[in-house]
Amino acid sequence: MNTGLFVTPERCRTVAYSNPIWALVGGMIVRASNPKHVSSYALVSKSGARLGVVKGTVQVGTAKAARSFSEQVVEFGTQEEIIAAIKAGQVDAIRTQRWATAQSLLA
Repeated sequence: MNTGLFVTPERCRTVAYSNPIWALVGGMIVRASNPKHVSSYALVSKSGARLGVVKGTVQVGTAKAARSFSEQVVEFGTQEEIIAAIKAGQVDAIRTQRWATAQSLLA
């Protein structure tokens, strides 16, 4: 399999994973002005920024697990909705996993 399948405790009860052969690096998409200077979960928490995530993705759990700012997480149904939200200023940052994805979504 050569697609993003995140190892979770629930999946480990069903699937025997091999050693990873590649990994995704997390990142954030922000507006060009980035008025709250968001570049990490710690800065989301400190600044009071709203972090957009797509419902049902691993980013939801990761963001909400950072208890200090779980109330700042805003869930959207699709990538299109989340991109429209950041462009409209409804969220301050979007959690993403791939630079290529971020570039193609904002094009």
